[in-house]
Amino acid sequence: MDKKRFRAQAKTIRSMIPNKELRSEVIRDNLLSVIGPYNVVLLYASTPEEVATDAIIEELLAQGKRVYLPRVEGDVIRFYRIRSLSGLKLSAFGIREPQPIEPIDAKEAEVIVCPGLAFDKAGNRLGYGGGYYDRYLKDCPAKRIGICFKEQLVEAIPCKENDVPMDAVITD
Repeated sequence: MDKKRFRAQAKTIRSMIPNKELRSEVIRDNLLSVIGPYNVVLLYASTPEEVATDAIIEELLAQGKRVYLPRVEGDVIRFYRIRSLSGLKLSAFGIREPQPIEPIDAKEAEVIVCPGLAFDKAGNRLGYGGGYYDRYLKDCPAKRIGICFKEQLVEAIPCKENDVPMDAVITD
């Protein structure tokens, strides 16, 4: 199956996942136990269909971690530090983004938590089709972690050579 059809199927499956809010709490706890030792965390502000990340972000900020969220700028994403969720603005894609004030060099990141429509057991990630994360990850030596609901964990994802796998995938 090509990526376009796989992506459409993954979106349908994701739209039918029940109890996302409650299950996001389990994923939050699992993720926090893994990223506890890291102080510089790149994350993302979730949409309603994704694993909820607001509570994760708030907990990391409360722990004094440096948290950075992505902002699409042309055909790249850059990550900017946030100190609260209140300053985020909706992008043209309907994604909450930080103000472009405190950027981070990809080489300074310790861990990056990535969104995806699906992940497989080898850590391969099916993104949203723009290639933003794959381009960023090729220059980012941080530990790469995908988070998803268990229904989004599949046997195998069709990959290309420019796709960057995760080091770990955390689910409920």
